[in-house]
Amino acid sequence: VGQLVRCEMAQGTVAGADLALGEIIIAANVGSAPEGGGRVQNTATIDADGSEDQNPLNNTAQDSGVEIEEPYPMLAGTKHGESPALISAGNSYDFALGASNSGNVPYIGRITLTDVLPAQLTYVSHVGNGWSCTPSAGSEWPDRVATVVCEITYTDANPLAVGASTPLATLTTQADPDLEGAVRITNTLDLSATGIDGDIPSASFDLDIDLVDNSADLEVEKTAVSSRVTLGDTQTFNITVRNN
Repeated sequence: VGQLVRCEMAQGTVAGADLALGEIIIAANVGSAPEGGGRVQNTATIDADGSEDQNPLNNTAQDSGVEIEEPYPMLAGTKHGESPALISAGNSYDFALGASNSGNVPYIGRITLTDVLPAQLTYVSHVGNGWSCTPSAGSEWPDRVATVVCEITYTDANPLAVGASTPLATLTTQADPDLEGAVRITNTLDLSATGIDGDIPSASFDLDIDLVDNSADLEVEKTAVSSRVTLGDTQTFNITVRNN
């Protein structure tokens, strides 16, 4: 239900002055959103005692409207790995895990990240950086750890602000040393969250890596010693080759 605000002025200007009577500023609190959300508009009308208004059609005005949203946090998972995304069988690879809040209110509650490693990877270690991470045993090749669950809690005193990201946990994995040939795998991060009413969006992010036996990633860099030379002079070039 809307609210009526009435403003009055005892005296205006002289006829034909074409002067504004002054601006009225009204501050309003947003009490609730329309059912299902949506745009609302505010209407103002004017009337006056005395002489007849010669143009009553311009006595009503309406603003362009404002979109009112229900307050909600919007969480999404964050995951990336080392560059290049390439390791050999038996070698290690680090992933960075986290989350962000792109909603319209801070998030309060517990965020849980679940990383179920592909069959070709096993957990080795982690650096929590504020997260509490727990590995769980898997199956198949000896001593493989297949799943890692990381949790972090945000409180009233320390919420995850709008537009903010959590710290990143680092997860070190190792490729199966007995892989036969090259394979491309996808490692997926799942996110869930608690602590507020209603559903919280979750997201999964994939990262492809190549596991290649006896592989190399060669990089070449070439620079010129002098940026300008004259005819007959000697130019020197430096060439650097790296194996990443």
